Amino acid sequence: MDARTAIERLFYPRSIAVIGASDQADKFSGRALKHLLKSDFKGAIFPVNPNRIEVQGIKCYANVKDIPNQVDVAVVVVPNNRLFEALEDCHLKGVGAALVLNSGFAEVGAEGKLLQEKLGAFAKETGMRICGPNCNGYVNVLEKLIVGTSGAFDRPDFISGDIAFLVQSGGVAGVLLDVAQEKRIGLSYCVSVGNEADLDVADFVEYLAEDSRTKVIGLFVEGVQDGPRFLSALDKAKQRGKFVFACKVGKSAKGQEAAAAHTGKLAGSSQVWSQAMRRVGTAEVADIDDLVEACNLSSKFGWADGNNVAILTLSGGQGVLLADLCESYSIKLPAPSLDSAEVLRQALPEFASLTNPIDLTGQASGNPEVVEKLILALASDSVFNAVLLVLVASPVAARLWTERIANVAGDIKKPIVVLWSGGKGLDNWRDQLLKAGVPVFLQASVCIRSLSAYFGICRKAQDHKASANSDDARDQRAIEFLRSRMKQGIAEPEAKELVKRYGIPVPQEFLAHSEEEAREMFRILKGPVAMKVISPDILHRSDSGFVQLGISKPDDAGQCYRDLIKLASSLHPHALLQGVLVQEMVRGTLETLTGISHDLQFGPVVLFGSGGVTAELVNDISMRLCPLTVEDCYEMISETKIGKLLRGYRSRPGGDIEGVVTVLMRLSELATGLGRVVKEMDINPLIVKEKGQGVVAVDVRLVVPSDFTEDHVSWR
Repeated sequence: MDARTAIERLFYPRSIAVIGASDQADKFSGRALKHLLKSDFKGAIFPVNPNRIEVQGIKCYANVKDIPNQVDVAVVVVPNNRLFEALEDCHLKGVGAALVLNSGFAEVGAEGKLLQEKLGAFAKETGMRICGPNCNGYVNVLEKLIVGTSGAFDRPDFISGDIAFLVQSGGVAGVLLDVAQEKRIGLSYCVSVGNEADLDVADFVEYLAEDSRTKVIGLFVEGVQDGPRFLSALDKAKQRGKFVFACKVGKSAKGQEAAAAHTGKLAGSSQVWSQAMRRVGTAEVADIDDLVEACNLSSKFGWADGNNVAILTLSGGQGVLLADLCESYSIKLPAPSLDSAEVLRQALPEFASLTNPIDLTGQASGNPEVVEKLILALASDSVFNAVLLVLVASPVAARLWTERIANVAGDIKKPIVVLWSGGKGLDNWRDQLLKAGVPVFLQASVCIRSLSAYFGICRKAQDHKASANSDDARDQRAIEFLRSRMKQGIAEPEAKELVKRYGIPVPQEFLAHSEEEAREMFRILKGPVAMKVISPDILHRSDSGFVQLGISKPDDAGQCYRDLIKLASSLHPHALLQGVLVQEMVRGTLETLTGISHDLQFGPVVLFGSGGVTAELVNDISMRLCPLTVEDCYEMISETKIGKLLRGYRSRPGGDIEGVVTVLMRLSELATGLGRVVKEMDINPLIVKEKGQGVVAVDVRLVVPSDFTEDHVSWR
């Protein structure tokens, strides 16, 4: 069964069997049946338990195969030692989709990972699709169908709407349901996808992209299994006009460790994730509150034309705070139009400031007619894309403002949002605004971050058309070249030969195997030269004195050869020494770094930044997923500090930026063409000469996978 059909069956079943159902409704094995019975499910429900003839008041069957009717969905809550027996029975019964709620899989270590892989293999072999394991289930709010064990499912009635949440955490799914209910936000679906042994978040995104009842998709993600397919699903959702927001956790080292322990996910690089989301037009949010609020804004107000906000405040201090936050999150606070300024001038005292944020002052804030007039003037002003009202609520102000805001909110198509700084006893007034469909924020930071995410997603997604050239024959020759060098080891000469095949300039150089050869190569290169120990076993050569620069005489070259070999032999007695590289000295304007890494989730990535021996200390790096466009390359350069120097700084001449762009594009071709053959590559330094004079890859380090020689492995 394909994923779309399986998800349709999960969301819209005609019958559900609960395998392992218990009479104890508040325990794990009983909650799934309790929630089903509580929901407004119109189909048939079949408890399965060999030790009961009745469970929670309805007939129970000893085995799913004993059920006389067709079963669309099985909810499995038996212990793991009986799991596969239960699933096999479901398969023989013809069940199309199963929800496995148990934990104890990849999140607990190697043994659990093997069990999860077995679960995925079972789904693939039988065609019975599986959601889970280690999840809390799902809610189809549109049909009032509750399937799962979360305590949040105990709520009496969820509000239906057009927002769907996909969550790699059962607990967070419950939090999202609670927050949405409290803020009167309507949902279509909320799914806890768990460890994704079979059906994964990409499958659900693809389904929702085609679902006419869902307008907004909110993701809470720890990691993805197939990055390219995930991006394809997000791009599909964007093309179908959906708003998609993602809260990515596991960005720190500790967070990645927690993600692995929680759902067994590999979290990947946060910078690569951000670039990937940008490429497909998915907006990132910082936390759960931001996710709910950004989704709500998109659901209520649709697409915005810009990010200009008018702030109308009862507190000057709050206005200053918001101005600072708006600048931090790229929200603009322009002055009102001349017409709006005239309305403000007539309504406010002479001493009031008409700058944005607009301080109502105490004199005007108590006049409800003035409040309503100003809201309407700012909302109808073409300068603004949204109006933010800051309510420092006393009982009187709360009543006046909420009544007036609620009166006009339904007639205004732009986002009208309220930052509520109310005290105790005022919740009923806040609830009136929520009932009127007005988003109400309790924290300034959440308010501005959510608006920023909303405005960000309304900007058109990048039209990313990669222009890297594809040459399968060249790629295959490169792979065979590397394979032929594996026995002797991949060192700098092999790495340079590889990049040369993709059009990246390297210096003139020769590998010397004796003092005499070193002197002869010096003469050929006409000095001065650089000399380096070459060994596949010695990577960081500068740190130990294995690189010598500015050798200016033939005899010095011979002596340098002898000294380098002696030093390497003493410090690395077991290393394979292939010789000493004699290389022309390359002069230029700047030392940059370029390279390739392989992200755990999304594949090959090209890097650019400051180079030289202090590259790791400076940490001035930008990166993009492959394949790159020329626009990507220029953006990467502009995002770095060294990019500013490349354009020229004070009296210092600029560098050959076009040459750098060419190298980045060539690296993209190499990384895309060779795939996982290139585990890591560093060109450091890439010497950049003055404009029009080119660039040179002076040092290249290449790491290939240890099992690259195995013929059965597909590397691309």
